[in-house]
Amino acid sequence: INEKYADFVSLSSRMQGVEKALKPLKAPLEESNNLTKEMQTKLNQILDQAATTQKELASVRARKDALAAYIENTKLFARAKETFAHRWGNHQESEDSLREYVAQENVARDLRRIRLNLGGSA
Repeated sequence: INEKYADFVSLSSRMQGVEKALKPLKAPLEESNNLTKEMQTKLNQILDQAATTQKELASVRARKDALAAYIENTKLFARAKETFAHRWGNHQESEDSLREYVAQENVARDLRRIRLNLGGSA
């Protein structure tokens, strides 16, 4: 133990020197720590705002898609209605049964597309 005592005392005095050397760094490091915490808080707020904006954007996109589907359904329905009124309103004009069949299939196709756009099954 006596052999190591000199090393132990030397280590103690060196540790005091290290403490004195670190003392001037303490305040700037604490300030840097506080600034980092403030920055982290601000970044978390920005992330929260971005998440909220992302949800709003998703809602707007969903409404846009619904509106596009509504417009397409309106066009399809108008076309089916026009075809139906024209073909079945004038039986004398529809001499060709193949044309009549094709017109009926087109109306059925348009009505199926409308049902699918509204979320129905095929």
